[in-house]
Amino acid sequence: MMLSRINDKQEIRQSNVLTEARFEMSATELDILFYLLSILKKDSETKKYQIPILELQNITQKEYQYTQLREATEKMGSRMYEYNLDNGDYLQIWLFSSCLYKKGLGIIEIELSEKIKPFLFDLRERFTSFRLYAALNMSSKYAKRIYTMLSQWKDKGVWRISIEEMKIRLKILDPKGKEPELYKQIVELKQRVLDPAISQINKYTELNVSYKLLKKGRKFQDIEFDIDIQSDKAVVDIDFNHNSEEQRCLKNLEEIGVVRKDIVNTIIKDESLRKKTFKWVYEWKLGKFGKVGNPAGLYLKTMGLV
Repeated sequence: MMLSRINDKQEIRQSNVLTEARFEMSATELDILFYLLSILKKDSETKKYQIPILELQNITQKEYQYTQLREATEKMGSRMYEYNLDNGDYLQIWLFSSCLYKKGLGIIEIELSEKIKPFLFDLRERFTSFRLYAALNMSSKYAKRIYTMLSQWKDKGVWRISIEEMKIRLKILDPKGKEPELYKQIVELKQRVLDPAISQINKYTELNVSYKLLKKGRKFQDIEFDIDIQSDKAVVDIDFNHNSEEQRCLKNLEEIGVVRKDIVNTIIKDESLRKKTFKWVYEWKLGKFGKVGNPAGLYLKTMGLV
């Protein structure tokens, strides 16, 4: 698959409230969340954002089934984020108000809940920046989560956290004791969580990370991560400047080879033509038209534009 246009400065910025929150998501759910974070606009009042499934697949190099995506958004919409605020308050928030799967367009339209918006947009004092392409390309859900946490400390070079708190953040340990603890033995934690996560982070991201387990008495109590920036490593990032429907339509037209400015302007200014374009390109990529030597010509003919 082809990757989107490259921009080596593209990063996600995520409130530390979410970075430090205690939640568990599958790799697919995290892919959706990271993509969503990348297209949020602070200066926009909209609560609705569109995720083109083909673009998500191009970035992650994964194939998503609709049932898989629907299950992922269902869980994301129903899952509670919990966080102890600095003033002592305890917060419970949810992510989505609704998810609309647009038939024939390969688009998920997500409406954010009102309460989540300040934590996605309010980045005045505390935030984590991390690279989208890296976050999406790692397959381990623990690697994705630990990467966001490490990115918060990459300028410091070291991060120390208790094993208990790390387990709680990763939903391996329930602080209320209602769910059974996973990976109780330190060997299990290393083999199933820490070692695979660090291996993927070092392979796919700009970070070079090592860790050591620290004892208090006879018991391992803390994890200390050493974090370096791999300045000589090329990290591919995705350009999400094409956020609006008009810009995404323009991108689609470029992809199939429609370049005449008068025709392009006519299409991108017409909402009906834009939606038909998304549908046509989606079906073309799925191979519904068979082998097409001149996609631009077939497209223009189908749309009645020539």
